[in-house]
Amino acid sequence: MKQRILFGLLGTFGPLFASAAQAATVVALGASNTYSKGVSRGQAYPAQLEALLRASGLNARVINAGINGDTTGGMLARLNSAVSCSPGQRQTQDGA
Repeated sequence: MKQRILFGLLGTFGPLFASAAQAATVVALGASNTYSKGVSRGQAYPAQLEALLRASGLNARVINAGINGDTTGGMLARLNSAVSCSPGQRQTQDGA
């Protein structure tokens, strides 16, 4: 089931990345599941998505913008700031 979902994401996002000459950035906005509650940051789905995209030959970076315990209202309130600041200002899934 996970593979089907991830391949579905690849099918959705793949064409967007294929036409980009430079690295594409995806922001994974969410709560505890996105953040990585219960698993290491490298095992959270944003890190796995980035690995899948890169393994498929896509020059993509996935930024983990998950906050443990966040609510839908909280995510909506920070949506613009999560996707509008420069990538160097955000924390990546490995904390770098």
